[in-house]
Amino acid sequence: MSIKSLERRASSISLSLERVRLQKQADELEDWRGQNADRLRWDLFLLLQDPALMHPNNLKVDKEDFEKQNRFAESNLAYYAMINRVMKHGFNKDGYLNRLNMSTEELAFAECLETHYQSIDDEDLLSNGIFQLSLQFGLGLAWFEKKMSYAKATQIIDEHRGSPEWRQICGTSKEQRELDNKLEISSITEIPAPGLPWHKPDKVKVEQLRALYS
Repeated sequence: MSIKSLERRASSISLSLERVRLQKQADELEDWRGQNADRLRWDLFLLLQDPALMHPNNLKVDKEDFEKQNRFAESNLAYYAMINRVMKHGFNKDGYLNRLNMSTEELAFAECLETHYQSIDDEDLLSNGIFQLSLQFGLGLAWFEKKMSYAKATQIIDEHRGSPEWRQICGTSKEQRELDNKLEISSITEIPAPGLPWHKPDKVKVEQLRALYS
């Protein structure tokens, strides 16, 4: 067998092995999505309900506001308190809120919360998540002036959380790629490293990004 024939054979074997490796990687990612998408979707949904992402003024109880029976801040605080109460019960084996030991009040709230969660489609959830989290980096003006994009904001958030895991909210890779394409953000091809829990960016980072996109 000639040297060229041996080289072609070696190249063919190498390509076949690479295809096998990529298919195995894709299959493992698909299995991972099936096991983790619901958890990550709930994590993002609940993070967007967190008072830490709200303007502090929305959480101040104003006596004048109280007298007018507006009570906006109190409503927000009561909402967050009920979320915490319900989420302490966790989820059942089917991925739904575990209502086994809930009080009547908690059952009523759990029904409303789960209905709200299910009514939000993936594109609205992820796009709002990217936007709201990017505001924590002081990028509101950059969005207003059209200097910010979902791709840029996603990169900043991924770096802050140490991984793109937080945004893998679809149950299949096909659905996730379609969603990522709509928002023009990058897609992953292998199982991501576990991300860090959300934490408020430090002031130095915020000022650096504001200066960069001003």
